[in-house]
Amino acid sequence: MQAALAISPGRDLFNYCWEAEISELLLVHIHISFAAIQSILNRMAALKKGKWMKKIDVQLFDLCRNPKSSVEQIRKLLSEGANPNFEVTTDWDHESEGEAVLDRKKKVVLANKSEMSPDFMEEEREYSMLMVALEVGHSNEIISLLLEKGANPEGPHTLERHEVWSYTPLIIALQKSAPFEVVQALLKFGAEADTFDGDATPAIIAITNYANPEVYQTLLKSGSQVLTNDIDDNYVEDSLLRIGLSLDRSLRSLKPLIVGECPSDLPLLACAMNTTRPNVFAALLDHEFQDEEVDLVGVLRAARNNPALKNHAVLQRLEEIIREMEE
Repeated sequence: MQAALAISPGRDLFNYCWEAEISELLLVHIHISFAAIQSILNRMAALKKGKWMKKIDVQLFDLCRNPKSSVEQIRKLLSEGANPNFEVTTDWDHESEGEAVLDRKKKVVLANKSEMSPDFMEEEREYSMLMVALEVGHSNEIISLLLEKGANPEGPHTLERHEVWSYTPLIIALQKSAPFEVVQALLKFGAEADTFDGDATPAIIAITNYANPEVYQTLLKSGSQVLTNDIDDNYVEDSLLRIGLSLDRSLRSLKPLIVGECPSDLPLLACAMNTTRPNVFAALLDHEFQDEEVDLVGVLRAARNNPALKNHAVLQRLEEIIREMEE
């Protein structure tokens, strides 16, 4: 009995130690399990966050392509982490009628072009959210918000990536005749004015689409050139005044150019042939023509064939100038 009692405490101690070791092992195992579970939960949260970020980027695209979206809606998404430089590209398969807008990872953002995509996405191009917003004509408040939040003022299409043409936010704004404040905002945030789209530079697009001379004057000061493509496919320097005259722009639009350029027969000839505004022709004649190579007789002949100038008193002034130069 005493032996049994003597053995019992030893067994109890052994059992206690065994159970303690097992408990410790269990605790360690549970701790490891908790860590593994936490790791899995963290990964799931990261994936969920990634999906959420992708989701709000797509929502930003949806808002930018809708001209009725409000600045409050776009500001809310941007504050939640939407990427102002989210880019999409059109990928139309016309043979199989498969249509989609993809993100940079080739994930479908928008399917079914005919029902949902904007008309400007007919061509296979890349678009930033800033470009999309400009294409649909969003307000300066939305354009400025995107720029303030870090939107690239050049977009994905730059001359480095496209040697033949450049399709930038500034080009889009000018082609869409966006408000002058939008053009100013783009230039303020670093948009390059020294670029071109096909045969047109920003300054040429501006004088084609705007009556306000401040627009093309600002672009000229920002470095925009006036280049046109000649018959040999070379880009040559042109006269913005000549282009404006050929478009029959008003005196208000052209006066800054008339004052700034040296007189020659080319602007006069373009004016004589195209203008419906005698005051524009008269403003050109206010300059003194001393160059004997200027063909004022040819200008006079063209002006007499222009119904707007044919019987106007301004032709008498041109005739007097010609007589004075012949004397």
